[in-house]
Amino acid sequence: MWTKKNQVALVVVILLVVVGVYYGSISKKAGLQDNMLDAVADHDHENALVYANQLLKKEPSNNEAKRVINESGQIFFYLRAAKSTLTEFTAGKDDATVSPKQLYEQFDKAREYTAKAKALDPRFRTVSNFEKTLDKAQTTLIHILSLNVFEVGQTVVEKAGANYRKTSEIMDVAASSRYLSTFLPYQSAWASVDTPIEEIKEELLPQLNEMDETGRLISVYREGSAKDFTMSLLTYISVVKTTVDALLVPKGSYDDFSKAANRATAEYKNIRTQLKRATPRSVSRKGTMISLLKGIPEYKISRNSAVAEIVTANQSLYKL
Repeated sequence: MWTKKNQVALVVVILLVVVGVYYGSISKKAGLQDNMLDAVADHDHENALVYANQLLKKEPSNNEAKRVINESGQIFFYLRAAKSTLTEFTAGKDDATVSPKQLYEQFDKAREYTAKAKALDPRFRTVSNFEKTLDKAQTTLIHILSLNVFEVGQTVVEKAGANYRKTSEIMDVAASSRYLSTFLPYQSAWASVDTPIEEIKEELLPQLNEMDETGRLISVYREGSAKDFTMSLLTYISVVKTTVDALLVPKGSYDDFSKAANRATAEYKNIRTQLKRATPRSVSRKGTMISLLKGIPEYKISRNSAVAEIVTANQSLYKL
């Protein structure tokens, strides 16, 4: 039989349970908020985002959690855009359908998004690590591009050199032949040299333009592991053009022309040797491109799969 005492005891128990649940809920919310704010303070935006999402499910009006969803989520939105730039461009393609130049341009775009993410928190390790991943890949692409630049440079210098040797042969004959020198003095021979400069330049122009295009593409590379190599490659392109000009265009006397051509050729060989030594031997057009393309889908921007879901659910809050 229920006595009044038993009824009071039951009410007390119920009240204790209700109060316990209430304060337990408050404590859990407070725990989530503390964890979220601690993660933000530690520049751990991945955990901050996860905690903020959990907190908003329990307390939809929590302004701190909303702020974290906005700010931390924006960082991952930029990182996702960076990776998507690469994966969408390379989807269904292989080394035969993607040129190193085209892929390099996409990495430039990806790095622009990564720079925006980094600007929001330069101390967030995930961004720094992703930036290093992109730089490593872009460095590899610069090495691949250098192979073509070397090949084109060698071709145009050899063609210009053939013209120079032809001119030198004429002058050597004029200088050594007693019979010819009677009718065609040495200086007259130099003045009469008819070199089809414009014709040869026009023949070499497409290849020189190809090198210039590569130069313009990599010239925006400012910071990263390939900085010194890139600057040397740009110097190489400039030296190739200077060498071609020195071998093709007669200036001053024949001695002036000869000395200028020899100086330019020596500089060309020197910079080419330095760059070849700096290029990793393992780099090849086909094999290296295949490895690069295979690696892109594996790029990681978060450890927790919930991050992608949270960013997608709130993507209307973000902008590029």
